[in-house]
Amino acid sequence: MNLQTAIATGLAERTRRAIAAVFLAQHAIGREDAVAFIPRTPAETREFDRLRSAGAIHDAGAGTYWLDRPALHADNEARQRVLIPLAVILLLLAAIIPLFFYKDVPMISVSGVAR
Repeated sequence: MNLQTAIATGLAERTRRAIAAVFLAQHAIGREDAVAFIPRTPAETREFDRLRSAGAIHDAGAGTYWLDRPALHADNEARQRVLIPLAVILLLLAAIIPLFFYKDVPMISVSGVAR
């Protein structure tokens, strides 16, 4: 994972939380509580469509939607099951790779003689 991918993943997660916050702030957690939602940015559109395909956001008709909290939680859990082990592996690689470039540098004592 390069820096650009990490940034994109972080921005997608921020967008995802912002979309969920809109629905939660309006208490749109059931079909009878559905609210109108129009994504403002292309990133919101992508994440909104992804949440709809994951079943976390449902269409109630007439341009109104509601948030399925258990489905959102399940989708978050599924993402974490993939992203956390991936992050651990990448951190381990970042810690191990510099060891291949390590060179033993002789120590210089105060008397000027190398050990």
